[in-house]
Amino acid sequence: MYTSGLNAYVGGKWFQCSAFLEKAIQERKSYKTVIVDCRLHCRSDSVLSDFFIPADLNTSVDALRLNFFENLVKESHCLKACKTEKLGYQMSENRVLLEIEEDFDNLKPYSYLQFCYYKLERYTDAACAAYTYFLRNPNDQDTVTNIQSYRHDYRVKDEDFKDLEKKPYQDYRIKGENAYDQDDWTYAIELIELAITEYYKEEERCRVECEGHFDHQSFPDFIQAIADHYISVLQCQFKCERKLSILFKDYLPDFVGQHYNFLQYAYHKNGNNDKAVECAATYLLFNPNDEEMLRNKAFYMQKLGYHQAHFVPRQDAKEYENRRDKMLELLYFIRDEYNVMEESEEDTMKGDNLREIELELEKIHMNNTKSKPEKLTKEHYMGIYEKIGIKVKEHKNDRFVADDFYRDDQCRELANFANILEPNSNGVRYLNVAEGLQRIKENTELEISLRLFLRASELARHFSAHFYNKTSFFIKNAAIVCVDPGSEDQHPENCIPQEDGSCLTEDETDDNELLNDQFVLISFLTEDEEPGHFSFLNRRHKKEMPVVSKCGRVVGFRLSDRQRSERSESQRCSMVLIFTSNRKEDSPAHREASLYLLDLEKSRLEVKEVNNTEDMKKFYDNGVRIVMGEKELNSNQRFAADGLITEEQCQALINMNQEGAIGGDGYDRRRSPHTKSETFDGLTISRATEKSFEDGSSKKAGNFSPHTKYELFTGLNIWHTMELVHVGVISKQAAQLFLDASDYGRLLVEKYFNLTQPLHFDYTHLVCRTAVEGSQEDRQDLSHPVHGDNCELQADGSCIRRFPSYVQRDYSSIMYLNGDFEGGEFFFAHGNKSAQMYIKPKCGRIVGFNSAELHGVKAVKKGKRCALAMWYTMDLNFKELARIEAKKMIDKVPDDVHRNLKSKSEESTKEKKRNADEENNIKNEQNSHMDGLDITKTTEESLIKHEQKNEEKGVNGVKQKEGDALTEKGQNLTEDDYSLKKVTDIHQKGQNLNEEQKLHEEL
Repeated sequence: MYTSGLNAYVGGKWFQCSAFLEKAIQERKSYKTVIVDCRLHCRSDSVLSDFFIPADLNTSVDALRLNFFENLVKESHCLKACKTEKLGYQMSENRVLLEIEEDFDNLKPYSYLQFCYYKLERYTDAACAAYTYFLRNPNDQDTVTNIQSYRHDYRVKDEDFKDLEKKPYQDYRIKGENAYDQDDWTYAIELIELAITEYYKEEERCRVECEGHFDHQSFPDFIQAIADHYISVLQCQFKCERKLSILFKDYLPDFVGQHYNFLQYAYHKNGNNDKAVECAATYLLFNPNDEEMLRNKAFYMQKLGYHQAHFVPRQDAKEYENRRDKMLELLYFIRDEYNVMEESEEDTMKGDNLREIELELEKIHMNNTKSKPEKLTKEHYMGIYEKIGIKVKEHKNDRFVADDFYRDDQCRELANFANILEPNSNGVRYLNVAEGLQRIKENTELEISLRLFLRASELARHFSAHFYNKTSFFIKNAAIVCVDPGSEDQHPENCIPQEDGSCLTEDETDDNELLNDQFVLISFLTEDEEPGHFSFLNRRHKKEMPVVSKCGRVVGFRLSDRQRSERSESQRCSMVLIFTSNRKEDSPAHREASLYLLDLEKSRLEVKEVNNTEDMKKFYDNGVRIVMGEKELNSNQRFAADGLITEEQCQALINMNQEGAIGGDGYDRRRSPHTKSETFDGLTISRATEKSFEDGSSKKAGNFSPHTKYELFTGLNIWHTMELVHVGVISKQAAQLFLDASDYGRLLVEKYFNLTQPLHFDYTHLVCRTAVEGSQEDRQDLSHPVHGDNCELQADGSCIRRFPSYVQRDYSSIMYLNGDFEGGEFFFAHGNKSAQMYIKPKCGRIVGFNSAELHGVKAVKKGKRCALAMWYTMDLNFKELARIEAKKMIDKVPDDVHRNLKSKSEESTKEKKRNADEENNIKNEQNSHMDGLDITKTTEESLIKHEQKNEEKGVNGVKQKEGDALTEKGQNLTEDDYSLKKVTDIHQKGQNLNEEQKLHEEL
């Protein structure tokens, strides 16, 4: 029926289209109703009451298992009979295609239906269909435009926009809240009681609906097969609460518990305090630490004479919560014990704590903001933050200090955001959210900075709320403050400088003692050269707790606490947030900024006409050839292409890694995160300077992996590459090649997959794996285990997109730099981790794929395997900050910085050599009669070394000239310009680079 409707839609047969689609929607609803009704009927006490009670409580384990499976077989028999009776045998055994199921789950039929109605001039019906689709897909800009058109152009009234998929519990809840807001307590009670009753019914039906088909992608044992199938059912069932906790298009945390919050107050206002106490106890079952309800409980006990024994939760709510707790307990076991987590791809960098916190909090909200009541405590939440690396270092009274909130690049981006302002007369730059919003309206290039500001503020609010056990916590003010260095004379007399750049007198700080319901969190963005510039003060205004500022460190306290912030010798930047428990003081600036960014994103997501053929022809003209596609790789989400960069450019990038990468994984100086049989060399554009500062050289890394004794592993990222450019370790031309080659790869991935949204870099990593010399014939391990780049591989072969995976990643690619090694083949994999097909690396070859595609790397048995690994996202919130900074910085780097620094280094080396020679000559003259032969030998060695040095200098000079030739090309890819004009120069001949050295650091 659905397929017939789509065929009619394509053929422009609008009457048939609407009729078929209407029928398809109705028949699917009827089919699902029958299936769920049969499942409920066959598990009811009336059918299976005699099956589940063992005759003898001392029955053996085998007998109990037999009884259990007997019950399952009989329930299955009942289910088959019920479905056959209601649907007929053919229909009962029918299985809907996954693609069609996904369309219906996303309400796609309503999108087609609204257009068919429109063509038939049934504008009210079209508006209802469009509105229904919009509620499930609020980011679909075409649907938004259509709804506005129906309202304004076709005069469809607001009350005529109907949600055709609205459930009874949603309708009762909406009407109940309206009655509640109008103080109609009797009607509100009636409707909200109906809402929660219908919700429990709908939630049960949702859980039963999860008991569907399951594909075993491997061949597990009997018990494992049952367990794997049940796990998929359990995971689906646990999502029901999240799926149903939606009104209109918004997800409402604690949706279930809030029913009892409304009822508690409505019953009290209606004079039925017995019911009010029961509902208060039920609400506390869901939110045991809610301060407002605990105060209400105290009121009922102290003022109205109720006792603890009266506070008994409702039975249906207790059963619901007990079941949720048991489900969550089992899911935790499955996650931590049953499934062995796989390592991520060639990417073990330090994570984005902001993203990790967001994912954990989202998971908690999906769990109804709790797992078990005791896990809702402060300790539970602090444990989550500690798990991802954020740990409270100091804690005294209501003050705390915690580290590792933000990465270095995030600190720099936030500080740079404030520095777009001119300082005031006191040398203070003060940027709040409203000012930041105004700035991006004038310059949209600042959008990433504002997004980061909002995310950082929101996550700081979450952390502080959990630390102080606050269920209601609002941002009263948020600002990024940068204070220029200077003397304290800039402040008036009797001034106690504050971190936000303001000044308070001693009397004003004493007055703040009354503000006990407001809290402050300061996030330091820069590091003090000397400690003690921020301090808490005692009642006598004397320092008592100094805090050293550094990027990622936060300090929290009550606004009533006295504190002082003195100027540093360098600019000092921080983010200062004030929180309140009073909803009326919640700043509207965050909502306005978020809505503006949402509108900006919607306008950007408008589907534009894509000339994919023309774009791909430009790649073809530049020598790029698609060598493997959907046919060869068994998926339209995979491809391989050759000819992206030349042999000279491949060698230049390998040289960068060889001379400047960090040993280990290229992130945290760990060895290969995947196998102990290789080394991993990784360049990440921000680690390079650090290495040159550490040992004054660029020693080649050679650390063994902790996972295999056969490989070594090093890497370099973008930010530290730029730092190496500034100290002259890497040439500007080499860094430009790094940026351009990776940009060219991103552009090909975007164009090949014909994406209507731009891809943004999430992370870029230049990596090498080197096989350790020796026997490796017996190796059975992989250089990189089978995995997905944005999901967790499960025992059943599925890959779940959830924390701690990098879920923001949408597409990935790997650009290979060489093929002169043994082993190391890239392969796509089945869910059971077996290889599907192999791809042999070679210079200029790129493999692009959806980040959820499972893949791995065979063992590198001989030689070095180098590649440029790239991960992309469509979410601007995770755009690679280091790349943005690098593109701003690289044009400011003089072309001769490398040569000047190298020349100075050579002169210094020569001077040291001359001094050493003079000392040796004096010593040799004093002992000439003893060391004549040694003098001759030393002189000969000196001459040999001198000749070798001259030869090396000559070679280096030739290579430097070859590298300088790149500046004439002027290749410069910009991520926001989809033209291929600037990338054609990447394929010009004669481009070569010399000895580039690089370092690396975790992003």
